[in-house]
Amino acid sequence: MRIIGLAVLLATVCGGAEKAPGVGKSWGVERRSYTDPVTGLRVVEITAEGVHADNLYYHFSNFTADNRYLIFQSKRTGTAQIYRYAVASGEIVQLTAEAGVAAASACTDPTEARRVYFMRGAELRSLDVETFAQRVVGVISGPSLGGHGQPSVSGDGKWITVTKSPMSGRGRSA
Repeated sequence: MRIIGLAVLLATVCGGAEKAPGVGKSWGVERRSYTDPVTGLRVVEITAEGVHADNLYYHFSNFTADNRYLIFQSKRTGTAQIYRYAVASGEIVQLTAEAGVAAASACTDPTEARRVYFMRGAELRSLDVETFAQRVVGVISGPSLGGHGQPSVSGDGKWITVTKSPMSGRGRSA
């Protein structure tokens, strides 16, 4: 992929949002484990059989910085939303419930264990995984063909990048 331009958002919190119905809902514990007969390793399935769930993008950690939660996406309510799985207890809690959440765009903050970033339309949002508070961090301006990509946070937490496809069809980072 050819990068045409690069603009970086500073991660400054600048606003809030009301909690949507369904946010904070506990889905209980669904995990089960078994020993893989070939390797002898313990396998833990965190969601019930038949529940559509998926990990975050492959090159991002699905775990919060303190390893307390695993963040994942699921369509258990009919639309893709963001959930947390408590590693110690196995409890699954819904973190988002709004229309337009790009659940596949979620990424954990490597410097702040309670913070996850995600896209909702052109808005880059931060989410507190314990209080469920959301803040608009920035808005990616201009037309976008095919939406926005996944945010990526620098190791020190000072920079965030988001890719977008402008109407010309050429990808670039914003």
